[in-house]
Amino acid sequence: MGIRSMLNINKADNKFDMAIRSFYLIFYTAGFIVFLAVGLNSMNIKTWILAFLCSIFGATVYGTIAKMIINMVRKDKQVDKLGILKRLFYVIFFSLATVAFLAIGLEEKTIKTWIIAFVGSYGGAIIFSSIAQLIITLAKKDK
Repeated sequence: MGIRSMLNINKADNKFDMAIRSFYLIFYTAGFIVFLAVGLNSMNIKTWILAFLCSIFGATVYGTIAKMIINMVRKDKQVDKLGILKRLFYVIFFSLATVAFLAIGLEEKTIKTWIIAFVGSYGGAIIFSSIAQLIITLAKKDK
């Protein structure tokens, strides 16, 4: 099984689709390396869990961000660039909220802390995403 079959590359795929797959492959490989490096350095179960979650979520987020940016610049498809930009801010803010929520919750380990971390992190993500969406919408209307 070669790299072409692992990436599911067909002759019909264009350079944009191949770039998206390549970025996902790069980020998941880097995430796996970070997971092993952090876990083997600590040898603590809490660190292994955090390293696994952060590596998987981080690689997925970085791949999604790369996919959105590539979709904004590609010329072979008609895309709603402002819609992609809005979703891009949602992905960024909610991924940061998830990391903050998990890190704080797993560190303190009390129900009260989990609730405060959830409300604070995801509430902040909603507020910042809404502000970004408002700015994008107002910029679109100015055109």
